[in-house]
Amino acid sequence: MYFALLLYAIERYLKDRVWLYFPIAVALVAAGTSFNLFLYALFFLPYILFRHYVNHGWRPRALSTILLRLAGLGVLGLGISAIFLFANVQEMMNSPRVLGEASLFDRLMNKPLLGFEGFQHNATAIMRFFSSDLLGSGSEFRGWRNYLEAPMFYCGLLSLLLAPQVFVQLARKHKLAYALFGLVFLVPVVLPFFRYLFWGFTGDYYRLFSAFVALVLLFFSLHALDHILKTGQVQVRLLIESLVVLLALLFFPYMSVGEANAVVIDGTMRMMAMASLLVYTGLVIGLGHDRSRMVAQWGLLLVVCVELASFSWQTVNNRSVVTAQEYQAKGAGYNDYSVDAVAWLKQNDPGFYRIEKTYSSGPAIHHSLNDAKVQGYFGTSSYHSFNQLNYIRFLDALDVINANVEYATRWAIGMRDNPLLMTFSAVKYVLVKQPAHARIFTELKYRNVHKVGDVIILMNPFYLPFGFTYDAYMTEADFRSLPTELKSVALLKAVVVERLDKTMQLHLTPVDGARIESTYTAESYLEDVKQRRNSVLKISNYGHKHVTGTIDLAQPGLLFFSLPFDRGWKVTVDGEPAELQQVNIGFSGLLLPAGEHTVELHYHLPFFLTTLM
Repeated sequence: MYFALLLYAIERYLKDRVWLYFPIAVALVAAGTSFNLFLYALFFLPYILFRHYVNHGWRPRALSTILLRLAGLGVLGLGISAIFLFANVQEMMNSPRVLGEASLFDRLMNKPLLGFEGFQHNATAIMRFFSSDLLGSGSEFRGWRNYLEAPMFYCGLLSLLLAPQVFVQLARKHKLAYALFGLVFLVPVVLPFFRYLFWGFTGDYYRLFSAFVALVLLFFSLHALDHILKTGQVQVRLLIESLVVLLALLFFPYMSVGEANAVVIDGTMRMMAMASLLVYTGLVIGLGHDRSRMVAQWGLLLVVCVELASFSWQTVNNRSVVTAQEYQAKGAGYNDYSVDAVAWLKQNDPGFYRIEKTYSSGPAIHHSLNDAKVQGYFGTSSYHSFNQLNYIRFLDALDVINANVEYATRWAIGMRDNPLLMTFSAVKYVLVKQPAHARIFTELKYRNVHKVGDVIILMNPFYLPFGFTYDAYMTEADFRSLPTELKSVALLKAVVVERLDKTMQLHLTPVDGARIESTYTAESYLEDVKQRRNSVLKISNYGHKHVTGTIDLAQPGLLFFSLPFDRGWKVTVDGEPAELQQVNIGFSGLLLPAGEHTVELHYHLPFFLTTLM
């Protein structure tokens, strides 16, 4: 919708010098997904150059004036949306895909400039000009990548037939302009390096770029249709040649080399596409004759409607869906007994804690990691395009994920596979469905406290609260030198400091990582948990943006919060501002003197006041 508004705004400015719509469109795009401003600029810059040249010829001074004015209006739009823009940009910048090790920039940048795509990609790109569903719909898609990230160029079969017609009606200099404009968007399909460039070397997919290719195809075909309707001139030979080429591409024997490269085409849809192309060809030819022109026009409208209805029906219905009955039925998808189990816990234990699950409630083919968001509890797993950088750093340091793998930074599985990390991160309850899974946890001394439907609620008797204290520290270098199995143990013994200062050295005792026992016993585990529970934050009030509590320290120590470090979190101690420190490889901590203290955490949107000014 925003792209359409932006296109309309630019056209109104180019034609009528109406400027009002452009800053509004820019503001809406920037407030939503600011990265799209970069992508839209890559489309509209060549578009404006092309449109201006076709309409006015080569007039660089006038063109420069238009571009400068649009740039100024764009800055105005950014200013309107600044309150959203800065937070949006910060979220992207503070993610592993930008500042972390998972950035694909170096790997994609080193791809050959003139390298070509493989068989599966090319077959998928060709088929998706004819229909979005020739290779399957939704989860049943059988082409390159997946249904949404693969090329999706379909914008009507009539446009494939008519687009070449635009070149027979143009002057020579305009033919060259149209050809160059088309190549700008065709080259990235053939040479993937330029598609990586389009995405700023952040990923290998199409998404929005598909819309740009489709729009160029529509632009060409509509100009051709407009010319035919006005003059009645149809280049029949070119039309027949276009039909033959399209049918050859549609019925090319796309034989798979192996199962991994299989390209399985829906035969019914292919026959529907062939029939539509044949009918369109006859109707377009009819536009070139006075006697049949009116009938051909109505026929085109009718067939376009039929194509729209039948092809979109495939998109909507030939995929896995959640029906209204399934959505409302108890025990199905996210409406399983997890909801009742969480409600029971909130009623019987209203404090702050986290919950883990050994199963996924989401009905999709992928394991759902955002069940906590949907079902209303605090968890440790997260799927997000821009997961919090410090949390990903922690999971990587503990060898839970590999932060060099971009996929793993988006599908962050959390702490559920490590009982010690669940203790460390305030996981008090575990929900299981399989009795075998329940036995694994009961062997670890978890207590079976309740059962709701098919969900068993187990309590971790060793969990540590959201805020607990350390009286010892370990350097980050020392921590990273530990084997994987001892890193979780070390977090229960000492806080890992990333910036060691004199105050911390004065109040905390150093721990040598080499002295951590390689055989960690149940007795040692109980002792470490007992030590960390000596002084804990007693939470009196909490929410997504604030936590308030009190703590009584017999001696100075570091109060640790199982909260990823973020500049937006501010802390006060007894009403006075204090400094949060980054500890435990990406989490938050606070040095406190002995005595009773009231601690308040509040989240403030970064740059909020700056953007208001």
